[in-house]
Formats: sequence, C-alpha cells, structure tokens
Amino acid sequence: MSALSCLALALLAQDAPALDAPIREVTVYRSGAFVKRAAAVPPGAARVLLRGLPAELDRDALRVHCQGAEVVGVETRDRIEAAAPEERVAELRAELQALEDRLVEERDAELVLEGLRTRVESLLRGEERLAAARAAGAADGAAGREERLAWLAERLSELGARKREVARRIEETQDAIEDAKLALGRVQPGDGTPVVDVLVELAGAGAAPPALEVEYLVGRAGWTPAYDLRAPKDLSALELVYRASVVQRTGEDWSGVELVLSTAEPRRGAVDHVHRALALCGERLAVRDRQALRC
Repeated sequence: MSALSCLALALLAQDAPALDAPIREVTVYRSGAFVKRAAAVPPGAARVLLRGLPAELDRDALRVHCQGAEVVGVETRDRIEAAAPEERVAELRAELQALEDRLVEERDAELVLEGLRTRVESLLRGEERLAAARAAGAADGAAGREERLAWLAERLSELGARKREVARRIEETQDAIEDAKLALGRVQPGDGTPVVDVLVELAGAGAAPPALEVEYLVGRAGWTPAYDLRAPKDLSALELVYRASVVQRTGEDWSGVELVLSTAEPRRGAVDHVHRALALCGERLAVRDRQALRC
C-alpha cells in the first residue's frame, strides 16, 4: 500500500466508530484457526472500524458480512498498539509465577504417586509370590489372600489413573506457562504490539441497526488428540478416554468461547461435504456433524 493510500485510510478511519466485536466461535484446525466475530453497527454509520485484530491473520481469508446493509469496501491497516502499563505487566508476571508454582506442586504430587505406585507394586508381587509358594498346601487363608490381591490390584489401578490425571494437568500447566510467557512478552514496555485494523464501508442500511460479522484465518494455533486407555490388572474392563490439547498464541482471548475442533485443512481450498468435528465447550468434548467452512 502506498503512503498516499495509507494516509487516506487513516483519515477515513478517524471518522469511523470503533466497534466492539467479541469472538463468537473459533474453529481450531490441526494448524491454524478460523475465528468469527460479531458486532452491532450504529444506525446511520457509513463506515466502521474493527481494531486490534491479530497481525498474523490471513488477509486473503478475511471475510466481512453485514445483515441489514451492503459491504462496499474492506481495507486493512497495520498498526502498533501501545505497550501495556506497568500495572498490566505486574499482573501478568503474577499470573506467570502462580502457574510456575502450580507446576512445582503438580510435579511433587506426581513424585508422591510414583512412590506409592512402586510400593503397591512391591506388595502385590510379594502377595503373588506368597500365594504361589503356598499353592501346594492347604487352602487355609486362601480367601484372605485373594481379597488382599484384589485390593492391591484395585489400589494399583487407582494410582495409575491418578498419575495419568496429574500428568495431564502438568501438560496443561506447561502450555499455560508458555502462553503466559508469550503474553508477557507482548506487553513488556517497549515499542508496542503489531496489530491489524479493518475499515469496513457500508451502504444501503435500513431502519434496523445492521449486524456485522467478520471471519478470518489466523496462525499460531492448533490442536492435537490425546488418548487415555484405562484397564484393571485382570483386563476385565477397558475404558478409552479421548482428549484434545488446544494451543493458541494468537494474542486473542478465547476465554468462554465455543471451540470447534476440526480435522479439515482449510488452506487446501473450500469443501462442501459434511465432515466430523469436535465441539469443545468447557471441559466437555462431544462429536457432531457440521457443514464444512468455506475459507
């Protein structure tokens, strides 16, 4: 973009009201994410401004729709957002320290569980050897030994499940620490953070306030599947737990946003078939059919 075009865009943006466009939904791919935002347009506004979108967004995949008005122009502008005040830096440092303290506690808990598991395994092996040595003798005490063996096997299974859960929490905390470090790096006093502003020109608005929707692809995000297979020592039952680890370093706040996990590859073109996607809301993971997104 030429210097004259940048100047003209800056002058137009001065008269455009900045919209509050919260994130409504995020579809996370194995590499990248598709973000949807929505905003209400003030009555009579001929142009509006969306400020502070991620600098890494794919501008070729940027889409703007408006219900109640026609979108006649979309322009993007790079901007450096001012560095955060010292209070915000201190807040992020405190959050990072809290996460690091939690990681130490979780690793300590993992060590304790490993010690308990080793002890129970030793007791179980001892009971099994004792039972084998007395197998040729009378059945006196056989019922008691069976009960002890079953109890130890159950405790061993419980400890294994608890250890896996702690390992999962450790992984999540490590990801949160990386995100916190990245966020702190963005707001350190300095030159500021690169962002993108989007100027939208509208025409033909009716009496009702228009509703604006913005969609874009952004990098530095993704998800990976994780499987947890659980079974008691006698293999009498089998439980398969399916999890997902989502990582995003886009600079956006996805707290409280519905996440849809997809196995599609949006950068390879649009598809119209129905594919299987995973809808992640809070800590619940469910499978649902949805129409593939056009990118």
